Amino acid sequence: MQRDLTRLANETFDLLIVGGGVNGLATAHDAARRGLKVALVEKSDFGGETSAASLKIIHGGLRYLQHVDFKRMRESILERRAMMRMVPHLIDPFPFLVPTYGYRMKGKFAMGVAMLLNDCISHDRNRGTDDKKQFIARGQIVGKDEALRYAPCVPKAGLTGGAIFHDGRMYHAERVTLAFGLSATEQGACLANYVEATGLITPGGKVLGAHVRDVRGGECFDLRASVTVCAVGPWLPKLLSNDATVESYNAGLQIITRPVTTEGMGLAVSSTHVDPDAKIQRGGRHYFTTPWRGKAIWGTTDEMYRGDPGAWRITDEMVACFVREINQALPAVKLKPDEVLHAFGGLRPVAPDHAHPGSQVSRKYEIVDHAQDLKLENLVSVVGVKYTVCRLMAEKITDLVFRKLGKTSPPCQTATTSLTGGDFASRDHLRSELKQAAPEFLSPMVIQHLMRMHGTNAKRLLERVKADPAEGELVPGSDEVIVAELRYAIEEESALTAEDLLLRRTDLGTLGPVKEETRAFCEELLSGSGGRLGH
Repeated sequence: MQRDLTRLANETFDLLIVGGGVNGLATAHDAARRGLKVALVEKSDFGGETSAASLKIIHGGLRYLQHVDFKRMRESILERRAMMRMVPHLIDPFPFLVPTYGYRMKGKFAMGVAMLLNDCISHDRNRGTDDKKQFIARGQIVGKDEALRYAPCVPKAGLTGGAIFHDGRMYHAERVTLAFGLSATEQGACLANYVEATGLITPGGKVLGAHVRDVRGGECFDLRASVTVCAVGPWLPKLLSNDATVESYNAGLQIITRPVTTEGMGLAVSSTHVDPDAKIQRGGRHYFTTPWRGKAIWGTTDEMYRGDPGAWRITDEMVACFVREINQALPAVKLKPDEVLHAFGGLRPVAPDHAHPGSQVSRKYEIVDHAQDLKLENLVSVVGVKYTVCRLMAEKITDLVFRKLGKTSPPCQTATTSLTGGDFASRDHLRSELKQAAPEFLSPMVIQHLMRMHGTNAKRLLERVKADPAEGELVPGSDEVIVAELRYAIEEESALTAEDLLLRRTDLGTLGPVKEETRAFCEELLSGSGGRLGH
């Protein structure tokens, strides 16, 4: 996958997607797989904006029980199953503990009923999964002593035990996002990061593509397509109207900190924010913390932001405020702001009837045909809410695109087809294959890392190492990322900046402060790539 601006400028496409987050990339993958000629442009890096603000959880919709929304719960369960099948090297089943208190809605009986309902509604959650290590287990209720063994940091006053449920957790969310883009490219789609759509081409009430600008080189040209889909998240109003109207958004923040003592499971932490839409109230909505690769992830906050989405930034005060809330909920943790190793977040749409402080994000995604409201033919926009349902959204968008093109759509197969790197029987089998294929000097830690990040595509990296053992050397400052990953990301995955390498192609920048030697090494590799990074 490399930028091909000449092709974008000279060809006419069936579908142009503006926005390279997970929803845009998933749509590009589905549409290209069904035979459409697809182009996609993203003004920054693929998955570099709102999609990067994920808590790394693939939800089965348990919390929708509070809303008595069984339809959305089933939707989430089926999409969790599909996502875990598509990239099995990047998503794990993972347990979460909800501490129980008293005898009412927060008590063991109420949570036991919730676990039973969840198991019944998700009765087919493991159908089609051959690797039993990837099974989503049944929920269970545990006593006080066992709950404290799992999470000794929870408040003990009134504690009666806990409920354990399972969901999916992404090992590296950015590579899940990227997998959709890589798979779309394999199907013939033309994708380009750092290309901004500055406006739509709208002669006679029809949208025929977009005016675009190469952010890196400054070149401007028209990109023409029969149908255009806008998947730009909070930037949608500006793209559609090209004015500076101030909009309201929900700002979500996640932080990575030193580890918190939990025995291999996530923890639901009650906050002071109440979900106004819940039909069954259990008090404050939950934050979640999960142990993640020797650290702890906390999220997600829920605050209002009003203004230019491009101007939103994470501030020290936002981080300090979140730390204070964590300490209020879990006093035993005694977290300090200087123990925050990495903070990340983004903006999400706000439900129209909740545009007030402490509002909730929109709960349902929207796919809008603008022939109705804006009287613009061949223009569709999408506003996503949950990462989990990106594949389903892409399916519905692609169905609509085919209808607008007046074509009969082949059946969608993405729910049962692996993304790039995900076509293997089990991790144990793949690990064994990689171990046999790897040069002897690569450590088991490196081989495990390559398997988790790249799946079967790790074989391509091992071939590079065999051809040039220098590519098997560790990147300065890392004990598992090798040079081949960086070179491959530059040459095959359209990494153009140090941040692309550090944050989205590898995990070098997400587990703590980046060492200067690591950043310098990335920048040296990029500068040595010369003209290969242009057109």
